[in-house]
Amino acid sequence: MTQISILDLQGTEKLDYRTIKPLQGNLKDLHKKNYDKLKHSLEENGFTFPGFVWKDSKGECWALDMHQRLRVMTREDMNDNGSYEIPVVYIPAKDKQEAKKKILLATSQYGSLTAEGFDEFTADLPEFEYQDTNFDALQFQSTPSDDDGDDESAPKSQPGISIRFESMDALDAAVDEIRSLAEELGGRVIVSG
Repeated sequence: MTQISILDLQGTEKLDYRTIKPLQGNLKDLHKKNYDKLKHSLEENGFTFPGFVWKDSKGECWALDMHQRLRVMTREDMNDNGSYEIPVVYIPAKDKQEAKKKILLATSQYGSLTAEGFDEFTADLPEFEYQDTNFDALQFQSTPSDDDGDDESAPKSQPGISIRFESMDALDAAVDEIRSLAEELGGRVIVSG
């Protein structure tokens, strides 16, 4: 059992997180390195943002976000002095398909994080430790200058390796090892096809 601080956030309702069902399935991965970061963040910062929940017609509650927090909190049996209630905001949806669409809307990233913008935003946070944050899914985009001649509409090529496996079992056996090696080198792995 791990003690964490669960904030009582104004304008939210409380719900025992152990009763919330995950809706996203395998939409996102949570690798060990990021699991450890998230666990440390929850231990240090507590549960500081409400979770978005959809309640179906049977009264069952489904997570629309916070899936990774729920995964870590459940596995580590995290609570606040015996309380498992977290702040939630209920999001309406007419059915499971609409709720799934809302998950995709919530996880979409429309803006691009730039190195310059990140530096400017964090300039007044000298004591902030980035060890509990993760920007793997966000790539820093360079800010093009007016005279660099780049056509912004042209697709950017990215270095990569293409590997074909004869079976899903062979792929599954290799993916975790490849991801682990790539993360150690500061890279990432995208599996497609």
